[in-house]
Amino acid sequence: MFPKEAQEAVFTEPEKRTPMQWQMYYRSRSRLPADSTLERNLKGEDKQRYAELKKELAKYDQLKPAEPPVAEAMVDSGRIAPPTFLSREGRLGCPGRRGTAGFSQHPRSKAGADCSTGRR
Repeated sequence: MFPKEAQEAVFTEPEKRTPMQWQMYYRSRSRLPADSTLERNLKGEDKQRYAELKKELAKYDQLKPAEPPVAEAMVDSGRIAPPTFLSREGRLGCPGRRGTAGFSQHPRSKAGADCSTGRR
């Protein structure tokens, strides 16, 4: 169901995940089975133990904090950026040569030849 990289991201310990693995984890999290689905598949002693633990945890429900407000935001996922590739044939599935970080320049421009003050 999940690609190998996404499975590794889900099962990697949180403190060892790379920024790219965090993105895969968050994207995959909504597709993981819910507790109720897992509970239905339990049998016998495991199901009974799960019910006992769930009842024990319910004692602490009053200590749970309220749900925080939700806002949309965009942040960098970390200091390590994944590699960037220029697409071949104009399609996403055909990565071409690897791109470099930085600002793009016109091929005929000469670095340092610009006499601009940078105020524009």
